[in-house]
Amino acid sequence: MADDQQLAEHARWWLVMRRRRSRYFSHELFDEFAWDMLLHLFAAGAEGRALSDERLIAETTGRTPSGLRWMAHLEERGEIARGVGPDGEVAVSLTDASRDRMRAFLTEVGEGADSPATAGP
Repeated sequence: MADDQQLAEHARWWLVMRRRRSRYFSHELFDEFAWDMLLHLFAAGAEGRALSDERLIAETTGRTPSGLRWMAHLEERGEIARGVGPDGEVAVSLTDASRDRMRAFLTEVGEGADSPATAGP
């Protein structure tokens, strides 16, 4: 089984592929801000980093009102938790249950693959 660092690499791969896709297809076709937030939070957590709400928004929607709405939705569904970080900013993280599901998902999609780029559908 892969460790969280390897799974974080899978999460980052998904994010890179989504950015590359946006070069060819309109972002309106594939906007998945909540999914991007979960991927970013998993990778940051695996690296022992906290993300502020501002940083998470900058990495995903780029628009504060939309980002805050998506974070509120994810928090309401029990996917993320927000609190005050050591620097006094709002820190966002995955809940334990969400982290476990993301870990299971990334493990499943990466099984049998030498690298994320060779993973099948």
